[in-house]
Amino acid sequence: MIATTYHKIITRQIIAGFLFLAFLLMYDTVLDILLSGLYVIYEIIEFSAEELVEYLFHTDHHQSEIIVIYVFFFIFLYALYRFLRALPRLSRRFKRRISLRWARKKTRIYRYWHAFSSFQKVKLLSLYGISTSLIIVWLFFL
Repeated sequence: MIATTYHKIITRQIIAGFLFLAFLLMYDTVLDILLSGLYVIYEIIEFSAEELVEYLFHTDHHQSEIIVIYVFFFIFLYALYRFLRALPRLSRRFKRRISLRWARKKTRIYRYWHAFSSFQKVKLLSLYGISTSLIIVWLFFL
């Protein structure tokens, strides 16, 4: 039981380290792909709305662009208004959930730590120390 838990913790730490390293190395690429995708989706929606307005109201291209821009602007303002009204409630819920998760995580780590033998504790602390040292060396000296 303890060995299985120990291996799970080590595996999770290794996976988290690799994901963190991958994010550090490729964050600009990932953000570029995400933002480009969002832009393409927005353009598709805007073009479709313009074509619909032109077809339904028999307007030219410039008039339909103006109509669509104003409609999108007011949709954005309404969404912003709703978000700002919901922000205090969302903030309270977020604080409550974070506090509860922190207490659960603290209890779980406390139980795991007391279940380990002294040798396993030394191994775990060594792993944390070595990985932290390697990250610091990589960030500041390479």
